[in-house]
Amino acid sequence: MELSTFETRLSDLTREVWLISESEYPFSYVQTGIDEPSQVADLLAQKHQADVGQVKVVTPESFLSKIEKNTSSSDSVIVANTQKIKRLLDFLQQHLEHTHVYRIETGVSIPVYILGYLPGNSCVGVSSTSIET
Repeated sequence: MELSTFETRLSDLTREVWLISESEYPFSYVQTGIDEPSQVADLLAQKHQADVGQVKVVTPESFLSKIEKNTSSSDSVIVANTQKIKRLLDFLQQHLEHTHVYRIETGVSIPVYILGYLPGNSCVGVSSTSIET
């Protein structure tokens, strides 16, 4: 998939999708310029002035599982949002290689990145923020 097509599809999939924690933050497109998967954690730590040990890497499945656990089946808005996140993750995993979720755990406001590689391109994906006290 070409980068422009990917960006358009991703823009559609992130519209009105929120990472719901103690607050709600939208997902937004990210193109990092990181060339090697082994460099992602180091460069995210540097960007956020964090120690690389504060960058937690989880699978998209684990990330979704945690969201689903916190989804109340009686709240139709949250259930619909969770389904949108699932579609977003499915799309990213289908079109990107080396897809991982990176959480920069330096405090209450936790930057969250879901990143991978388009064949022949640099590291792309989405980012959001989780508030956790």
